[in-house]
Amino acid sequence: MRAKKVMLIAIAVLVAACAIMTLFAPKDVFLDKENRPASSAPVFSFNTLFEGKLTEDTEDYLVDRFPGREDLMSLYALINKAMGKNKVNGVYLCGDGYYIEEPAKDKNYSKLVNAVNELKGKNPSVRFMMMTPPTAVSVLSDKLPYGAYGGSQREDYNNIRNSLDPDIDFIDCLSALDEAATKWQVFYRTDHHWTTYGAFAAYSELCREEGFKVPDIKDYKIEEVSDSFLGTVDAKVSDPFAVPDKIYAAKEPVSVTVEYQGHTESSLYNAEYLSQRDKYSYFLDNINDRITITQNDPLPDAKGKTLLVIKDSYANCFVPFLTENYEKIIVLDTRYYMYGASSVIEQEGVTDCLILYNLNTADKDAGLAGIY
Repeated sequence: MRAKKVMLIAIAVLVAACAIMTLFAPKDVFLDKENRPASSAPVFSFNTLFEGKLTEDTEDYLVDRFPGREDLMSLYALINKAMGKNKVNGVYLCGDGYYIEEPAKDKNYSKLVNAVNELKGKNPSVRFMMMTPPTAVSVLSDKLPYGAYGGSQREDYNNIRNSLDPDIDFIDCLSALDEAATKWQVFYRTDHHWTTYGAFAAYSELCREEGFKVPDIKDYKIEEVSDSFLGTVDAKVSDPFAVPDKIYAAKEPVSVTVEYQGHTESSLYNAEYLSQRDKYSYFLDNINDRITITQNDPLPDAKGKTLLVIKDSYANCFVPFLTENYEKIIVLDTRYYMYGASSVIEQEGVTDCLILYNLNTADKDAGLAGIY
């Protein structure tokens, strides 16, 4: 009985110590492995109390600052794997070392489709293209564990296509990725993005459907820039034995000047990120509300053509391929760009517009309302 009491006291002291350490942790904490800021301290109000949000916010705040959080997450992953489980924190443990996120069951793409149709209606003279890349859960469904829920992206894909204004060119990157996956790694094993090879497959289909010269992968200088990439999906699993991905980049086929927020460069890549956890931000220099890319010596077929790209992060490794097709490319992240795409179309004399959102974010991206 005495030993049991001592154990209970020890546990109580440990919990109290952890709680005190959590409460006095720094207010501004960045979770490097998950590439996000820790949850903010809860703000009391009667509304948040009665709606249950205060409890949720408090729980998120304490969990994000719990001492040894990442080590405990790794231990949790190992225990789950030892027990034979095939899913950790909403991520499937798949064949060939892939971690693939379980898709949401309730998806609604009407907000995206309506915004794109409205933008096209306001700008009838602009040539519009739409691309909604599927994620690994669809293209690599053969790697999912037995009985895993694979979602309905293929059905959703066709529903989006059929709901668009008929004057909008829908680029069928699903078929392109299915084919490319038989010869290349088109999605990272540890991250939710497609690889440079996946982006190239989609770009080739865009060229085919838009009448551009269809490229050969041999036309590009493809370089390995990192062999130690552990991405966002790995952060959810936190498996200490995860095999890192390699990152490849296709160097710009033409000379460009790139205007980012507050600085101008001659490249679409920022090598500083390759020494950090968030290596995917190497592409397009992480998050920018607006980027302007200009060919320094425009190719004949590109002269006079200005492309507006409205996008999520899947476009970051896709845009470099587009640089030879347009004299100027303007890239908008409408989560942060507050002035609307229509004003850019008018001010910049945009001739073409590409909307690119992957199917995992196309129903919930915070920037959808700002498309038009």
